[in-house]
Amino acid sequence: MTKEQKAQIARENGAKSKGPITAAGKAKVARNGIKTGEYAETLSNFVPPDCAILCNEERQAFFELMDALLESYQPANEEARLLVRQMAIARWQIERLNTCITVHWNLAVIDASGKPLTVVPELGELQTMARASVAVNTGSAIVEKLNRQIDRLELRITRLRRAIRDVNAHSSAPVEVYTPKDQTQQPEPPPVENTEVNQQPEQKTDEPEPPIYITERDPLVIAAYRREFPGRKIILLPPDDVAKGIDLDDDMPTAPRRAA
Repeated sequence: MTKEQKAQIARENGAKSKGPITAAGKAKVARNGIKTGEYAETLSNFVPPDCAILCNEERQAFFELMDALLESYQPANEEARLLVRQMAIARWQIERLNTCITVHWNLAVIDASGKPLTVVPELGELQTMARASVAVNTGSAIVEKLNRQIDRLELRITRLRRAIRDVNAHSSAPVEVYTPKDQTQQPEPPPVENTEVNQQPEQKTDEPEPPIYITERDPLVIAAYRREFPGRKIILLPPDDVAKGIDLDDDMPTAPRRAA
């Protein structure tokens, strides 16, 4: 096979795969070659002296955590994205503190295992763990301090979670314009027969009782009449008939009048 034929085959194979197309895919591929971060420009915020990753920590694992949180919370703008990054840093610090706790326990176990046993050999492992427990929980009590830091970071994550949801909600919510209503137009009162005002079940009697005629349109007055005369039909008279000389003190006239 000639050199030209090999070059042609390489060009054909390269044309079959064009790599990632979306912006998210290109961003992930751009991080594949990062080792020390000395020459990184696009991810300058994530490499030393940034506070997120220490020099002996795996950067790719932090990027994967960041991508997972971005996928989960879907930040709507740059402010929400920065809040997600703070959450990723807090999660990363929790993992670091948990690693430190494990290291302190291992060192305490190693130190305790070098001391002579004062019990039977069958209980030697239990005595070693007991000595290690005393070592990590007395004196400076470093493990307890690390656990308190983890608890504070968990509270920070809870606050960040609420802040991210609040920013996302406000960025997508429509803006409402307040329009004052016309105070000169008073709504007409609803018909009495179609409005339930503390309605009680009607009492069945042999002879129907006559209706009650009232002129007050106040719902409180109507409710009082319904409580006083349960089951009685209430008819609201128009104010025009009252103005024509009907006695205002007689709420139950002998002759029925035209109702509203």
